[in-house]
Amino acid sequence: MALSKIITDAVHTAQPLVHAKGHELTVTQARESLHVHGDLTRLTQIVSNLLNNAAKYMHQGGKIVLTTERIGDTVAIRVEDDGNGIAPEMLPRICELFVQADNSLDRTHGGLGIGLTLVKSLVEMHGGTVEATSDGMGKGSRFTVRLPILQAGDVVHAEATGFPDIRRRPEWNDICLVAVTGYGQESDKKLAKEAGFNTHVVKPISKGDLEGLLASLAYLK
Repeated sequence: MALSKIITDAVHTAQPLVHAKGHELTVTQARESLHVHGDLTRLTQIVSNLLNNAAKYMHQGGKIVLTTERIGDTVAIRVEDDGNGIAPEMLPRICELFVQADNSLDRTHGGLGIGLTLVKSLVEMHGGTVEATSDGMGKGSRFTVRLPILQAGDVVHAEATGFPDIRRRPEWNDICLVAVTGYGQESDKKLAKEAGFNTHVVKPISKGDLEGLLASLAYLK
């Protein structure tokens, strides 16, 4: 997936909130064309959540800077702001579910730290890492996401097939993969199968359905 597309879509998603809060958003992308392996919707959600988080919990008319750059075999996506900042003792726990650095933060747009928890989960699912840094309260914050870069040969394959073959990775050859999605058309099931999933399930999935699914998958190994 082209990094430039991810950034463009994320900025488009976050722009209404950024504009409503009177913030100034500056975007600087890497000069070279970079690609990462993964789902466009989820990768876009990672960046838009970081932008929304910065926009929500910052004084009116703040500054947000979004940059991307290549670092070795990874791409670094950074979202910086000049807002409330993060206390040192909160940094290791900032992405934990429901953690709120300051109960007085503006909750007009909702959110109890769930956005950052989702970011962490999605980033790790894509083989990456996310790190939060800050110089202290009132001195802004920086969130850096690092994701593996998709090599040239894999980019050609992905563009030619139109979908990622997750089965091309040797370590995934012997695992059972289940696509859990809100899309249940026959065409959606076909795409899931072609991408390498063992089966396709339409959410929400109940506990009973999940137990039955796990039992059936045991026979597929």
